[in-house]
Amino acid sequence: MQLGVQLLFLVLDGVCFGDKHEEDAILSEILDALSVEDEGIMKLRDREKAANLVFTLLDVLKYWSEKETELMHKPTPTKGRSKRASRPTSPTGQSSWPKDQSIKRIERLLARIPFSSCAVAASNVGMHARALQYLELDGRSKATLDATVNTIDPLKGVSKF
Repeated sequence: MQLGVQLLFLVLDGVCFGDKHEEDAILSEILDALSVEDEGIMKLRDREKAANLVFTLLDVLKYWSEKETELMHKPTPTKGRSKRASRPTSPTGQSSWPKDQSIKRIERLLARIPFSSCAVAASNVGMHARALQYLELDGRSKATLDATVNTIDPLKGVSKF
């Protein structure tokens, strides 16, 4: 459990404060962990652990991103605000981490991980409910993309006389 928490913070640090090369390396490691199918490389139990760790990592990154986005858009009360509710700031009064940029980087990383790869990895290790979840997300993202494309140019593909 301790290793999983440390991995979460290492990935978060690499994504939020690293450069493009570091983000690419993280993405490559995640995709490699999801694509291991050969029984000779890793036993099934180890593949289950690796897949579960990656899925947990993705879930937590998505949760953090959504939570911070929600907090950014939520009006903060000025009266009666407790010290516990306040965010840590630097001596200049700025937030201790660049929220907007970090959220964008987390979302970009998550968008680069295909739902279909997650579904196949989950299915390969017997996590069938999780595989169905990722297949549904894949279908919804494609349907949303198709709807967006048709909204942008509804006459695309229609012959003009």
